[in-house]
Amino acid sequence: MLLVEDNVIFGKNFSAILQDRGYSVFWATSGSKAIAELARDFFKVVFLDIRLADIDGIEVLRAVKKNSPLTRIVVISATQPERLREEWKSEGTFTYLGKPFDIDQVLRILEDMGKGTEHGES
Repeated sequence: MLLVEDNVIFGKNFSAILQDRGYSVFWATSGSKAIAELARDFFKVVFLDIRLADIDGIEVLRAVKKNSPLTRIVVISATQPERLREEWKSEGTFTYLGKPFDIDQVLRILEDMGKGTEHGES
């Protein structure tokens, strides 16, 4: 899976937790790095911080869906404006996680993805 997160502490901790649970995680520290990696490799799942320093996360979301329409995207963000969540959903996100979140929420989402079921916002 691909983690797109420019907060070093959060990215390091989140990727380590997922790796400890057996997931393979590539961590991109910027939107431009994520887009470059998406051009080189396929990811089943992308955890995408929508607020990035270099480019708008919605651009990354669109790039993922354009290059890999089957990839499941989970938007993660500390901000939760309703109108933006609707935009993210219309762009093809699987679900949304508001920071801070519990790892059990993440594991449930990944389990739902494996079952092919839809998931509501968390």
